[in-house]
Amino acid sequence: MHGPIDLGKEELTWTGTNKELRVNGKTFHLKGLSWFGLEVGDSNMLLGLNNRGLDEILQFLVDNNFNAIRVPFSTKWASDYDTGVRGYFRDGDINQLSRRQFLNKFIERAADFKILVMLDSHRLNDQEIPELWYSQEYTQEDMLAAWDILLGDLKHHWNLFAIDLKNEPHGAATWGSGNAATDWNTAAEKIGKHLLTKHPEFKGLVFVEGLGYSIEFEKIKTHPIDFGKPEFNERLVYSPHQYGPSVTGDLHFAGYVNFPASQLSEWERCWGFIEEKTGHACVLGEWGGKYDSYHNDKDMVWQDRFAKYLVEKCMSDQFVWDLNPESGDTGGVLKANWWDAEEKKLALYDTVQPHPSWLWKEGDTFYLEPGEYANPKCDPYNKKH
Repeated sequence: MHGPIDLGKEELTWTGTNKELRVNGKTFHLKGLSWFGLEVGDSNMLLGLNNRGLDEILQFLVDNNFNAIRVPFSTKWASDYDTGVRGYFRDGDINQLSRRQFLNKFIERAADFKILVMLDSHRLNDQEIPELWYSQEYTQEDMLAAWDILLGDLKHHWNLFAIDLKNEPHGAATWGSGNAATDWNTAAEKIGKHLLTKHPEFKGLVFVEGLGYSIEFEKIKTHPIDFGKPEFNERLVYSPHQYGPSVTGDLHFAGYVNFPASQLSEWERCWGFIEEKTGHACVLGEWGGKYDSYHNDKDMVWQDRFAKYLVEKCMSDQFVWDLNPESGDTGGVLKANWWDAEEKKLALYDTVQPHPSWLWKEGDTFYLEPGEYANPKCDPYNKKH
């Protein structure tokens, strides 16, 4: 392992070119997870904080080598940004905060633990994931306004390193059809270009998901995302989601012979080609599952093979779903009491990204502990020698 790299006092600039994530030109190895709650109607707050203090949860993440958190929100939540948080929390000072104050506090505390944050536009309302980026209830302008509220307020945080434009387009969503009302690719270009132009202080990455709940990316071969400027495009990251039997059910896999090896061709067809074809980083935005034989033996087999595939493909950068035990079809890395950990899951995720990078700020200077690839063959130096 290498010692810390002095990145200097300049601002941080992130890129997703050359098939990897980089900060100020240096490779960054990402091991993240989602922590949900802001987008949930009966909560509107990160779940678990009534069971355990914020710093205690952040320390748990550091102890298990998670260096980033994906934070889902809804357009509805952001539209009421100055509303007070709802609940009674272990950290008493949180009870008196507005949503705006809490999210700033959360990102600041994450920075103290060397943890990065990505915002994820997960829902429009607080009930379900929409097919498109607008609905009868919320227009595209409403969705953009929500992004402007959050990015306008939070872009000064050095550890806000990425935004995920829209979670899991599906159903009516299309790509490259020529129909502006349903083509997610042109909508993503418009949204991304708008945000990067209006908020130039934000130097982070822009994650774009695919169709079919972000499984399908085949059409980027003919219709790649273009934000209109080279300096914008170099911050593009494609972000597939992939789940096994504990989420999709056994019937989805019933027709496959030689499971789970038969899955490799599907992963390759849907998104495994992205880095070689486009040069852009491909970062798993969600994957996971129950990972226990009680719920589904086949899911454990699937996840083991999927983890191996990611390492083989040099695609170890990831956000797993998720921290929260409240996720019904996947569970979390924490059990229902928010204290005990799912050790088998943590061990699996460690095989995919055992040596993540760490980024922090001391005074005015940024430092990077670079980490390493899970697969030594992926290191550019090893490829040349």
